[in-house]
Amino acid sequence: MAASPSSPTDKTMILALSQRANQWLGKFLLKQGIKARFALERGGIVRHRPWLDQLCLLPIAMRLVSLESYEQGQQAVNDAMQKQQKTQHTPESLGAIRLKVLESYVRPALLPNEQWNDVSKWRFHPQVVQWLRREFLLAKHRDHVRAALDAFTSLRQSPQLSKSSSLFSSSSLLTRIASGKLPFDKSNTKDNGPQESSKQSKLPSSELIRQAFDMRNWNDGKDHSATGFHMRHVAQRLGGNVVDCERGSGLRIADIPPHVDLTKVSLGDVLEVAGGHVHYLGSFNALCVQIHVYQLWTREYIDALGTYLLNRTATFDGDTLLLEVGAGDGVLSASLAEYFDATNRPTKAAKADRKKLKKWQTQARPSQIKTTKRKLPLVVATDDQSWGLAPHKSDFVKTMSVEQALETFVVTNQRQVIVLCSWMPMNEDWTATFRKYGVDEYILIGECDNGQCGDNWLTWGNPAFQPIDSPADVDEPSDAAVSSMKRSIPTMMKPYESQGYTRHNMNALAAFQYSRFDCSVSKQGRTASFRKSRR
Repeated sequence: MAASPSSPTDKTMILALSQRANQWLGKFLLKQGIKARFALERGGIVRHRPWLDQLCLLPIAMRLVSLESYEQGQQAVNDAMQKQQKTQHTPESLGAIRLKVLESYVRPALLPNEQWNDVSKWRFHPQVVQWLRREFLLAKHRDHVRAALDAFTSLRQSPQLSKSSSLFSSSSLLTRIASGKLPFDKSNTKDNGPQESSKQSKLPSSELIRQAFDMRNWNDGKDHSATGFHMRHVAQRLGGNVVDCERGSGLRIADIPPHVDLTKVSLGDVLEVAGGHVHYLGSFNALCVQIHVYQLWTREYIDALGTYLLNRTATFDGDTLLLEVGAGDGVLSASLAEYFDATNRPTKAAKADRKKLKKWQTQARPSQIKTTKRKLPLVVATDDQSWGLAPHKSDFVKTMSVEQALETFVVTNQRQVIVLCSWMPMNEDWTATFRKYGVDEYILIGECDNGQCGDNWLTWGNPAFQPIDSPADVDEPSDAAVSSMKRSIPTMMKPYESQGYTRHNMNALAAFQYSRFDCSVSKQGRTASFRKSRR
């Protein structure tokens, strides 16, 4: 008797066929989408044109590959755990299994001929490189992140993780760690999670982050040259070299013979030499990529920045407004506001003294009563919501563009205005708008001078990136011509200096900054203040 259409056997068969179709479809669409997108740009640099990506079905292709490679990777990990129960699997060994599955999906699409020519078709497409970088980091480090969040449970209480840590949850993972089937290095582990009840105290400590994500041996200084060492090594191995861009954002481009065979080059090395830079990254970077944050805030950072802002507030006679632009989820402003509130909260000893003096206070004249409360800044967070980030606290982040925020809140000279901006988008400069409205001070957080934040000249004033006027008959001057022109012109006054602002690097805060672009050889995040001269 034939099975009914709704029988379990038919459902299983349909599901299996659907999965096979999706596996084939994702690879096919990715391969054809990259080919078509490159052709539409006439073989040049792929510019940011989302509508063209949509036309080539690239977003759909990448989504299908992400889903299918994750599911197949998870299945491969489960199979390995069941078949080799006596073998102690580590997060690293499970990551290798996931990477093998990911490579089986993306390599045929990215490297159909296994030659450098294939890489040239997508290495200048930022969306493809960013997507591939994300998938690589998650495949390699997902299990380490899961283990870290289970071993250091207070991390899940962080405002930036509380809504997203389920993305790394695993119902059986903690059992595996406890049973020894998935060992995790917890030597000298002390979960220094918050014990207080305030929201600000839920932020992780710097030491907790370093322990949980094995970052204790990472370089605490910024070394831009070191980040390109492995890229140069791979390029030389392939018979090429790496060219440092004279202009832009300190980018490096690999120059490799087009027909070089890549068969024996790992996916990680291909991505590294294509500009993805994954070699020096770890599980912390995978976490930041997954939860969409550029910096994971720590208690020490908020304490240090908050203390600085309180001191700046105290030195001004009038009121102070702390205005954050591009606030995203608003966690930074909310944490600072909670820190300010905590500084004015009476201690137990102060409460006891207040009870003893209660009778005297009711009889004394107001002029005889001295207050010990500090003057606090008013905190306002704004964002245009173009990135679709959900606010940490409802109604806390006001929906405004940078211009709208400044026009609305910079209304009087009687109030000191300090603008806070964390991780300004790359190749954009908002500081000219800050200065146009005459703010008293603006504080920038992120990569400075030659990184991924703002414009290296207009925002940071790095003289290596000042504009150069090339001859009218030369569209793209050669490197030699650029170097010659640089030597022949004097250094221009930095944009912020020309408008009466001075820069103050807040180097002490760098030790407490942890960003998604940090790596084992260089710490990228910095904080700098730009103050308006008071005449």
